[in-house]
Amino acid sequence: MIRSGRTALLTMSSISTMRQRQAKADAARAEPAAKGTADVKFARPKRTRAPWTWSGVALTLALFVGALLTRFCMIKYPSEVVFDEVHFGKFAAYYIRGEVRWPCAAKLTQYFFDVHPPLAKLLVALAAWLSGFDGIFEFEKIGESYLENNVPYFGIRAMSAVLGSLVVPLAYQTLRETGVSVLASVVCALMLILGAYAQAALTQTTRM
Repeated sequence: MIRSGRTALLTMSSISTMRQRQAKADAARAEPAAKGTADVKFARPKRTRAPWTWSGVALTLALFVGALLTRFCMIKYPSEVVFDEVHFGKFAAYYIRGEVRWPCAAKLTQYFFDVHPPLAKLLVALAAWLSGFDGIFEFEKIGESYLENNVPYFGIRAMSAVLGSLVVPLAYQTLRETGVSVLASVVCALMLILGAYAQAALTQTTRM
């Protein structure tokens, strides 16, 4: 009986020792795999940057020219005040008329804050001043005639047209820098170009 008990104890001890060794071996095998997984998980992805080429520069310029053509197409139509011009033109008139010492002074002494920061209105005011606008016309309501009030509205609208045209090459180059193909980038740019043309055509059709 004593011998049988000792044999049983030895057998259980051997089994326990084998299990511990097996557990250590499994842990040792799992540790490198876990490290490899962690390295892959937190590895910084490589940036795929599109190289600059003369053909890419030419394509970017072509897209910019196309954007200019569509945005300046029918820019003089209509020759009356439209929706956003009521708001931005009015503040441009405020700046030019004398509520602020600008652009004759070296710096501004007052800004107008309403629902927008002042930069957009300052750009419109700059375009209006460069076009010879005196600030007398106040853009009171939609439909007022520019021609009857001698307002140089072409120059005022030209600022927005140029800035809007710059969005097209900027969008194209942004997509190229993020690794998008040339075809997909051009399609996106053409959508921006044709969207502006369709809007201008729709405005003309509505006015007719």
